[in-house]
Amino acid sequence: MIPPRSGCSPPWSATRTTACGSSARSGAPPGPRTATSPAILHGLAASLGLDAARLAERANAPDTRVHYDSLTQEAIDRGVFGVPTYVLNGEMFWGQDRLDFLARALAQ
Repeated sequence: MIPPRSGCSPPWSATRTTACGSSARSGAPPGPRTATSPAILHGLAASLGLDAARLAERANAPDTRVHYDSLTQEAIDRGVFGVPTYVLNGEMFWGQDRLDFLARALAQ
């Protein structure tokens, strides 16, 4: 797996990630809703007990863009072609329906 960037350790966990995805989908008003909307991101972060202002600050920092571009190039170099894609010990797991295979590989 690609390790988290040193010095940047957000409090993400499987529980928070699931809550984040569920929050983004549930209770949404009819019509378009995008996770790139600052108001939606702020509300979502706050509902998860995260510092929304700090997250926005880090998301917009120049070094974050450089890191993002680096990871994007790494994904291209590895042949990633869709999301979600996880790489564990050189093995690629692609697609939501393959997460059980990734979980088994992580448990070994």
